[in-house]
Amino acid sequence: MSRVAVLALLAAVVSATACAEARGDTENQPLPRGERVLTARAPAPAAEERAPAAAAEERAPAAAGCDDPGRSCDCDAHSAGAEPPEQLPVEAVAIGAAPARGPEDAPVTVVIFSDFECLFCAKASRTLRELEAEYQGKLRVAYKHRPLPIHARARAAARASLAAHEQGRFWEFHDALFASPGALDDASLERVASSLGLDLARFKRDVRSSALDAAVAADDAEATRLGLRGTPTIFVNGRRIIGAQPAEVLRGAIDQALAAR
Repeated sequence: MSRVAVLALLAAVVSATACAEARGDTENQPLPRGERVLTARAPAPAAEERAPAAAAEERAPAAAGCDDPGRSCDCDAHSAGAEPPEQLPVEAVAIGAAPARGPEDAPVTVVIFSDFECLFCAKASRTLRELEAEYQGKLRVAYKHRPLPIHARARAAARASLAAHEQGRFWEFHDALFASPGALDDASLERVASSLGLDLARFKRDVRSSALDAAVAADDAEATRLGLRGTPTIFVNGRRIIGAQPAEVLRGAIDQALAAR
């Protein structure tokens, strides 16, 4: 085949692909980043045949959230096939020294893996605040960091929040960051610290400390161990709920946890 013929054939293929994409023909669209090319289509294995963490995440209730680290935080969420939280396995989530509020002996522990650049994490945080007021004395909420690689300032913001935690002001700092999305540069973080009356010299020193960097990395590693793919992900007494679910979904999980005691 001549060089001209080859070029013509390639142009035809490109044109056909573009048309398929424009009309939404998913059979001909490029695979999402990170997916393998398979030579034949086969039915997906049953959930019980997959790794427990992956199977649990697929069965867990899904809502708006960053369910794929390759997409932006404002991604649409997968929502099909969600099972009630009570049908999900109870997973052991290490809380460690994570910032937490609520009675230590509260009957329900809520652990949220979150990212300060994620708008859906801000939404989930507000929902948790409402539920804490509703279930006074019955909830303990712990915050774990899951800074996604696609968010340039998420890790720095996580370290800054722990620097505020060193001075007893984590939750105030947490609320201020989510109230001002996008204002996560160093100067903005320092302004928040100053507005909260923190010792700014100590704050700056702590932000750069290897200890706080290690603490963020430990949370990240725990999220990876659990098979988390994005944020927010919430555990209610160990039962996984994916995404910024509406209050009624979390309320159902909390009521189920209380009834089981």
